Amino acid sequence: MAKKPTYSELLKKIDALEKKCARYASVDSQYRSAESVYRTFFENSGAATIIVEDNGIVSFANKQFENLYQAKKTEIEGKIKWTNFVHEDDLDFMKHYHILRRIDSSAVPDHYEFRMINKSNQLRYIVNYESLVPNTKKSIASLVDITERKIAENSLNESEAKYRALFESASDAIILMDRERMIDCNQKTLEIFGCTREKLLASKTEKFWPEFQPDGRHTSDYLTEYFQSALNGETPTFELKRLRYDGSEFEAEMTYTIVTLSGKRYLQVIIRDISERKKTEKALIEEEEKYRTLFESAIDTIIIIDNETIADCNLAALNMFRITREQLIGQKTWKFMPELQPDGLKSRETAKEKTRQAIKGETLFLEWRFIRYDSSAFDAELTFNTIILKGQKYFQAIIRDITERKQAARQMKILTEELKRSNTDLAQFAYVASHDLQEPLRMITSFVQLLQRRYHGKLDKEADEFISFAVEGASHMQKLINDLLKYSRVGTHGKSMEPTNFNIVVTHALSNLSKTIKAADAIINIDHLPTIYADYTQMVQLFQNLISNAIKYRGEKQPEVLIRATYSDNYWLFSVRDNGIGIEPEHVDKIFVIFQRLHNKTKYPGTGIGLSICKKIVERHSGSIWVESKPKQGSVFYFTIPKEQRET
Repeated sequence: MAKKPTYSELLKKIDALEKKCARYASVDSQYRSAESVYRTFFENSGAATIIVEDNGIVSFANKQFENLYQAKKTEIEGKIKWTNFVHEDDLDFMKHYHILRRIDSSAVPDHYEFRMINKSNQLRYIVNYESLVPNTKKSIASLVDITERKIAENSLNESEAKYRALFESASDAIILMDRERMIDCNQKTLEIFGCTREKLLASKTEKFWPEFQPDGRHTSDYLTEYFQSALNGETPTFELKRLRYDGSEFEAEMTYTIVTLSGKRYLQVIIRDISERKKTEKALIEEEEKYRTLFESAIDTIIIIDNETIADCNLAALNMFRITREQLIGQKTWKFMPELQPDGLKSRETAKEKTRQAIKGETLFLEWRFIRYDSSAFDAELTFNTIILKGQKYFQAIIRDITERKQAARQMKILTEELKRSNTDLAQFAYVASHDLQEPLRMITSFVQLLQRRYHGKLDKEADEFISFAVEGASHMQKLINDLLKYSRVGTHGKSMEPTNFNIVVTHALSNLSKTIKAADAIINIDHLPTIYADYTQMVQLFQNLISNAIKYRGEKQPEVLIRATYSDNYWLFSVRDNGIGIEPEHVDKIFVIFQRLHNKTKYPGTGIGLSICKKIVERHSGSIWVESKPKQGSVFYFTIPKEQRET
């Protein structure tokens, strides 16, 4: 059994225990004091700070972290792991750092960036400063929110990327300059200056400038002035002569701008080669000078109009309107128009409608009545259109006084009507005369032929000859009267115009001439012919006459006839070509005259009216007929028929 301690021994033990407790109390007090200081520093460090356990649990978080994570301490401390707030794309490398830090902290960077997803599901960009608590597996992490900076950086990067894309794809040359040195350029710059990027950036800027500009001023004076303007926040645009790499000159339009890239200021120079534009401008000035010369010297009146106001005019206008330039310029156009035009329409309203048409790009041709300064009226032919002068759109009115022409037209109309009546009367007279001559001529012919049959050989030789002359004359007279009837009937007995196949027309004419063609052993060649509006019967007669003549006047050679048709300017041009005896030049104008004969009727019988009938048929069809011929080389008869037929 153990010996009990004495009272004295108990007092000593109690005293030792009290001293030990006092020491523990002092250490605890110091610890609590240190913890208080540490916690105060932790809470007020200014950064979101957490303590992370070895297992990843967040054991401590300060107020700033609460704000960053958007949660209360009670929802954080001991409740979440650091992996809960890291973006999934950043988890792998951060897990690796977490493990490696506890093995070899020197192998892990003391700060790095990652993306946080807070409790409100917001994305934040963070710089994490993290280290181990000494002699523990715990780590203390301070998280600095750099979201705003990142957004600004991304925006800047995007802006610079867009700038670079525009820079490279720009249709103008762009050069970036740092003071006197070119540091970058786009592809268009190399095209304009004709060199490689390396050569351009290695060259001094002076290489690409002439020493003096065309006005004699030193180039550097201009550049200093425009550079200073750019530094003052302006964007000067100017035109100067420049040099290519090979020393050749070109006209350039340039713009200076100060730009900031990656926080640094540069001079951006935009260059456009305007050599072609300058040539165009020069040509335009020359054209305007030519226009002005023509404008002033024109016989016709020319008036330039700006919004119903007369802006300019030539000398002819002053003479036409009997006015001075000062009295005309600035006046409204409607002051020189009557209230109503001859057709009864109001001048001003009609003029506005014509103006709207001209604005659409139409060029208008019309007749218009004007009033001179002395109030006298006159009729005019007006051409109205838009015109560009010195870059501005105006209306141009070209006016020609047609008063005399109108009077002549009215007189011509009267004469034409009189001629028409005269021709009608003449045709009627010819028809009646020839018709009324038929009966007595038949009687004469019959009795003369009867005398010839009854008394031939019973009288003397001279009497037989006289009777023969009488029979021949009566027969010729009969043919003349019949042809005269045919001629008069062309205009009075023609049929209506209908679609007519000219291939069938010519076939019909050849059928009528089949005996003549066979007897002459003639060769007839026909191209494909069109179908157009015409009088079928008269067209058969026309071709029959032309082909018959071609065979009749054939000479010694086998007759050949070629019939063709070509289309030109709304007309069909027909031709009948032969290889006959041809026509003397002095006779060409006579062959279409009625009863005009060029040859002995014994060798080439006929009345001389066939081509006159052809002419009348063609003219009834609104066409023309003529001949081209050389003696002994044949003839070509041409005639035209309009595509859109209108009987005349």
